Amino acid sequence: MRDLAWGAIGVLVGGNRGILICRQRDREVGDAIEARVIAFWRSIDDGHEPDPQYPADAGVLIKLFNKSAPARYSTAAAAGDRCADRRVSVRRRSRKQAIEDKEVAKAKVLRVIEDAERAYTDRYTISASMVKAKEISYLRPEYRNWRVTEKKA
Repeated sequence: MRDLAWGAIGVLVGGNRGILICRQRDREVGDAIEARVIAFWRSIDDGHEPDPQYPADAGVLIKLFNKSAPARYSTAAAAGDRCADRRVSVRRRSRKQAIEDKEVAKAKVLRVIEDAERAYTDRYTISASMVKAKEISYLRPEYRNWRVTEKKA
């Protein structure tokens, strides 16, 4: 890369209005950004993935783990607390907040059990099997049907 004294950033606002921002080079800021990028990729190489940011990443995780493997089971003790979070979320006063909390809890559980069709914790049984696509009056795509059931004492 050439050692330039300035840079330009192109931005699309609303997808149709272009803005060009020119800036003078700040070596201190550039060095700090470069150090953080290097540290990030080193952590990835060392097997440390970043924690998801909830609730923003919940939808992405649900899509990522939207398929289950038939007859794959897990004893996912770490999913137990996430199941409790899900059960609490349905008791919220605000419907919008309850839906968001439920999606976050689902994403957290799926992140732990990944593609397991069933998972067992000390308190819960998790069923996360696939529901095949079916044509109704439109084609409903397949989806992952999942339930959390608290074990009886």
